[in-house]
Amino acid sequence: MTTQIMTASASSSLTHGLQNDMICAKDAAYKSDKIWKPFTAAKCTTLAGKPKLFFFQACRGDQVDSGVVLSPRTFLPSEATDSVTSYTIPTHADFLIAHSSVQDFRSWRNLVEGTWYIECLCKVLDEYGTEIDLMSMLILTIRKVATDFTTINPIDKTMYDKKQVPSVTTMLLRSVYFPPKLNEKITTA
Repeated sequence: MTTQIMTASASSSLTHGLQNDMICAKDAAYKSDKIWKPFTAAKCTTLAGKPKLFFFQACRGDQVDSGVVLSPRTFLPSEATDSVTSYTIPTHADFLIAHSSVQDFRSWRNLVEGTWYIECLCKVLDEYGTEIDLMSMLILTIRKVATDFTTINPIDKTMYDKKQVPSVTTMLLRSVYFPPKLNEKITTA
């Protein structure tokens, strides 16, 4: 098995947001694709074939999620292999765009700890960053935000006991790993 280490380009945006992937800047609102589209392979050839990661912390609407009660289930993992050695990639390949909520819904924050999504994402990256692939870390983050957090608002009962679920759109062609830095000590249990 060979491991290929690739450089990834990452960006994050922590801001207020609106419906239809509109995000707010200091003086204007604009579509979030204005941030990532300049990095497509056609417009930025030096990043062609390299993962481009974008994380947005912003509401995507005004709806709130009251959640549903779910009974436990078991899911079986699936694997796929890719043995192609030389190929042409689509212009929008190798992107990962992660949002703190799904379209039309709010994102939540704790006044002391900060946003649920960024708090969980940072904790998961700290704990598993050099051990598992990025998509697995994002699934852990999504699960933690969805199950570990609920709004508490005794003043406005319409905003009490609400949930949030982050979303990920991926056009990645391979798994993304963050190997330890060469000067970091690798410890085994």
